[in-house]
Amino acid sequence: MKNTSAALAIALSLVAGSGAAFADCKERVRELREEINDERGNYTLAARTAAKRHLAAAELTLMQPLKCRQSLREARRALREGEK
Repeated sequence: MKNTSAALAIALSLVAGSGAAFADCKERVRELREEINDERGNYTLAARTAAKRHLAAAELTLMQPLKCRQSLREARRALREGEK
């Protein structure tokens, strides 16, 4: 019985933790998308397009925090490389 309770506690903590990572990544995607739209004159069209493509990939991997953060990094890199 104790093993079942411990396993349930571990499973619940993993689910709760992934929810926080999901919300964090989702918020970062939203913020970067707003930045791209608000400051569109600072970046080339190609950079904005590439960044949006990476943001779409990040949205597809919201439940996988490592992949989501990687896509966010790639989006930011695309913007840096395409600054006017």
